[in-house]
This record gives sequence, C-alpha cells and structure tokens, in this order.
Amino acid sequence: MLKPVPQLGKVAGSHDELFMARYERLVGWALRLAQGQRNVAEDLVHDAFIQFTLKRPDLSAIESLDDYLFIMLRNLHISQARRASQTPTIVLAISDYDTARMGLRLVDPLRQLQARDDLRRVCEYVGERKETSKAASVLILRFFHSYFPSEIANILLTTRQAVEIWLLNARRESRLYLEDPGALKIIGSRLIGSSKSNAKNAVQLPQRLINSSGIARELCESIFASRRGDCLTKDQLQDLYEGEDTIDCQRLAHIVSCSECLGMVNELLGLTSLMERYQMESPNSDASDGSPPDSGDPSGTSGGSGASDKADQRLRRRRRETIEHRPQELHIAVNGFFLSRQKVGLPVNELALKLNLEEKISFVEVFSEQGLLLSHFSVTPPTDGEIEQREEVKFGEGRALETAVSFNTQWPTLHVVYRDPLVEHLQIAVIEEIQKPEAMSQRMCRPIIGP
Repeated sequence: MLKPVPQLGKVAGSHDELFMARYERLVGWALRLAQGQRNVAEDLVHDAFIQFTLKRPDLSAIESLDDYLFIMLRNLHISQARRASQTPTIVLAISDYDTARMGLRLVDPLRQLQARDDLRRVCEYVGERKETSKAASVLILRFFHSYFPSEIANILLTTRQAVEIWLLNARRESRLYLEDPGALKIIGSRLIGSSKSNAKNAVQLPQRLINSSGIARELCESIFASRRGDCLTKDQLQDLYEGEDTIDCQRLAHIVSCSECLGMVNELLGLTSLMERYQMESPNSDASDGSPPDSGDPSGTSGGSGASDKADQRLRRRRRETIEHRPQELHIAVNGFFLSRQKVGLPVNELALKLNLEEKISFVEVFSEQGLLLSHFSVTPPTDGEIEQREEVKFGEGRALETAVSFNTQWPTLHVVYRDPLVEHLQIAVIEEIQKPEAMSQRMCRPIIGP
C-alpha cells in the first residue's frame, strides 16, 4: 500500500513553492498509482497543482501537507479510473476544445484517429477563411498557436469580449464545415482541395520551433504554408501598435500565418514566443500520433534545475488554461461518478442535488463539457467535519465556481453555483454578429491599449 513519507520540517512559503518542492515526490507517488503510466501520472500531478494553487487552502489548518497532497492524488486517480469506465455524456467536435493540443489530450482515446482527421479539416477551413474573416484568424491564434484570449485581445487591439465573440462564431462555422464542407457558401469553391495546395507549398519549420514529427508539426506547417502577402517590417509593426487604427483582415491573416511576423509581434507586445509556447505544451499532448517523445526527461523529475524550471512553466501554463477556460456546460461528479450536468446560459447558474450513494461522499468534482477539471472538493464525513462544507474557486473577471455539501437532512445535498457575468452579453452579441456581421465587427474593433 502506498504511504506518503513524513513531512519535512515546518510548512513555509507560497502554495506554488510548497508544491514544486515536492514535485518529484508527487510524480513518484502518481507513477505508482498509475502503475508506471507516465502520461497518466503527470496529468494527476498537473490537476493536483491547479487545484491546490487556485484554492490556496489555509496551510495552518493542514496537519500534514504531504498527507493532504497524497490524498488528493489518490482521489484524482480514483476519479480518473471510474470516469474512464463511463460512457461520455457528450461528444464534442474537435474545434470546440480550447486548443488543438487540449483536444488531443482530453478527447476519448477511441476517437483519436478521427480527431486528427478533423484537425486537418479545421486547419484547411481557417487557412482559407482567414482572408475574409477575422474570426478565423482569432481561431488560429487560440486553437492552433495556443494564445490565451487576453493575449489575442492585445494582438488585435480590441477587447476580451470581442475575442470571445469571434471565437464562438469561428467554432460555429468550423463545426458546420466539419459536418458539410459545402455548407459554408461564403468560403466558395477555393477551399475544396486547398489542403493539397498547402501540402505542395508546405514550409519546413525550423526544428527548434516545434520538436515533433507528428500532427502538431503538420498543422503548423499547413498554417504557415497558407500565408499570403508581404511581411511587415519591425518599424511598420511598431507604428501599427502605437497608432489608433485596428488591424485589417488581410494584414491580420498574414501575421497569424507567418512565424517571422508573429515573432516580432510577440517581442513587441512582450508575449511568449512561439517556440516557448510549443515547448511548454504537455510532452504527451502529441503522443497519440505515435511520434517518439523528445529525448531527455520531459517530466522535470530529473535532470537538474533546468528540468524543474520547465515543469514549473508547464504547470503554470496548465493552470492558466483552467483560469481562462470558459465552460459552456458543467458536469458534476461525486466520488468519480457523473451524476448531472448543467448548461451555462445565465450570469448565475445554480444546481442542487440530493445525494443517495451507497458509499460515503469523499470528494465532489466539477468538469466542463471539454472534460477540464474546474474544481476538486474533498469532503469530510459529518462525524469528523462540518455539517455544511463549501469551497470556492475564483477564475477572474467575476467568474467563480462554488461547491457546497450539506449534511443537515436525511440525504446530503450538493449545491453548485457558477457565475460568469459575461455570458448574457456574449449570447446577445453572437446573435447580433450573425445578423449584422459587418456592423458588429466595426463595433468590436475599438482599440483598448496604447503604445
């Protein structure tokens, strides 16, 4: 039986520092729980890091931090195993995931081959559509290049709300294209067969940009092969971002499909480089395509401080993925068993459940429709814990998820509340965008940042 080692010394430092000081030990525990499956073990540790550092529990109330983290890992492993045996309640299009790599990481293993084919088709769609729609360029930045919405807002000289609206519309169009390539008349016949053209003119990316021979590299080469128009000089880009004008559709289409121009924009705005974005992605994100892993130890469990730094960066990026994620639906699980789901359609979304389980409640989890863990709430039996227990996760911009369990009736009651003040505005704006795309585009493109 696995047992955590005794805690070392007095607990001191930030939650991030305390977790990273135990990182190698946690990976070791997770590997034993996962019977040596490194990808599974790393996912467990990543989820534990996100939950521990987002919620920042009161350290003075934790008798043994090692025991606390070990129990969290064990519960996450139980949940993972039980969920794997359950039939998915919803099947998403690959473009509905926040990023392509997230989709490959979270999609049902049985759908991996179909997911890769769909990724190629989405890439085909945005490669052509970006010339006439900023929404497609936004989808390239978010879905394929893994930029966060707040970063995209800076690149486009616009608002976060505008970015979310463009993403919603681009994903809607991409779903239509996956279902029927002929449904999007606005693209025209030029799109059909464009993947062959891209293959013929494919650019060879420097190995340092993305160290993979699989689907990730193929998609990037396809996007950069779709580049049209001339590159901008550094001075021209400087003038563009110091001015009051917004970026026109064709210029934006060139930037998102040009590694050199996008690199200069990153430098100008102080954003993470493309190379770092690809390197910080989980090393197993492309494992499904059969490509060999990078040489060296990707987990950060050995190899000195450099490897630990990379692990720290990867964990922080995964946490930011969770923070910036905007769920469309909440899936509720208790002890790893899915019980209910709730659409996110209002600024305040509430769900109450009576729990009649054969086993005592150990933990409650809330996932998004993409399978991303938003909250892992450990529950203490009422004989040892409080009659009412609650926990809250704050994601910023007024978004928060509160989970509460009450034992003051015959059957325990679970209450989940998710708040997102932007939901209603996004729904209205999307309808307006569909009805009056040109007018809405003009209204959304107001600059919000200065030099």
